[in-house]
Amino acid sequence: MIDFTYLFLTNFMSFKKASLPLADQGLVLIEGFNLDSDASDSNGSGKSSLIEALTWCLWGKTVRGLSKDEVVNDQTKKDCAVQIQFSVDGAEAKVTRFRKHNQFGNELKVEVDGQEFSEGIQETQKRIDKLLGCDFETFINAKYFSQGLLKRFTQSTDKEKKSIFDRILGLEKLESCKQAAKSFLQSSIQEINLLQQSIQDLNLKIEDEEERIVSFEIEEEKFEQTKQRELIQIKEAQKLPPF
Repeated sequence: MIDFTYLFLTNFMSFKKASLPLADQGLVLIEGFNLDSDASDSNGSGKSSLIEALTWCLWGKTVRGLSKDEVVNDQTKKDCAVQIQFSVDGAEAKVTRFRKHNQFGNELKVEVDGQEFSEGIQETQKRIDKLLGCDFETFINAKYFSQGLLKRFTQSTDKEKKSIFDRILGLEKLESCKQAAKSFLQSSIQEINLLQQSIQDLNLKIEDEEERIVSFEIEEEKFEQTKQRELIQIKEAQKLPPF
């Protein structure tokens, strides 16, 4: 289970600096006020940007599909950074993503229980996906529905929907286990076949040895019979009077 605890934003989209405590908040209603236009009410006040900050920090993507540099505040035009803190399966984690940052450039960092990992963006992203147990597509289709996203899911192909459900339900791991079990079964069958062949070979050797034993017993019996006849002949010869 993932518990998001804190979100920090610097020069991300409309936010120059913001922090949002998330731990133990329960159901939260986010309201906003558009100070640029009275006609817009809360539209354009940055409510959605908070969720965009979460997805961009974790996956480097936004729900609305902004380009990489479009997330940078259009006034400062630099030093964009978002950090999300969370706990997952008993581990405390922290992910920080930068864009056009004077000190960290476009780096991606992840820290788990105080140990920091920075292995290049691709490898670090793989570590984050593994830590979270889901990728961007799974998250937005299973955990986050904004305007248009429900339609986006319903318009997905059957193959895409199946892939999403597989990731949500963990069926990819099940398929991996299935393949491992299948491989183990095939290996076991081969070993059984080899053992059965060895048993057949041993049975043939045992039959040969049994035939030899029977043959030896017959020869022994013949030898005993011959010996007895010769002993009788010798005794009979000893009884004959000398010439």
